[in-house]
Amino acid sequence: MDSAWLLASISTLACVGLAVAVGLRRERSVIASTALGLLVATALWNGSLGFACWQGAGTVIPIRLAALGAFSATAFWLLLALRHHWPRRFRGGSATSLALVPAWLYLAAALTDESHGLAFRAIPGAADVDWAGPLTRVLFAWAFACVAAGVEIRENS
Repeated sequence: MDSAWLLASISTLACVGLAVAVGLRRERSVIASTALGLLVATALWNGSLGFACWQGAGTVIPIRLAALGAFSATAFWLLLALRHHWPRRFRGGSATSLALVPAWLYLAAALTDESHGLAFRAIPGAADVDWAGPLTRVLFAWAFACVAAGVEIRENS
């Protein structure tokens, strides 16, 4: 058994279990709903990567779903830090919608990629492999910036 697949499976099951526990709580709060979104996005990220490891080389759709999970999870991480530090400013649904704009933008670009090629581009010299296009590369940078900003906000709160 591949250790990467096993690790992804365990972390996905842990995220799903925690998401069920958070979702079944009677107390409803903005922090809990953000944590629930973070857990679901992380489960999508890990589960897709685990499925890609299990399928082997050449699987494209799980990697693209993992990118969607990564863009969503990092946005939820930043939103969780913002809601923890400034609970009155970032409590509504508009903050959640704004945080998920990059993930929705990636999804729209991925679904319509054949017409513009912004989400995926062929790698020169590789055998029929499409990888990150310009929009995906910008969103990866955005994801790293969200993580760094979230850590900085949490450290200073």
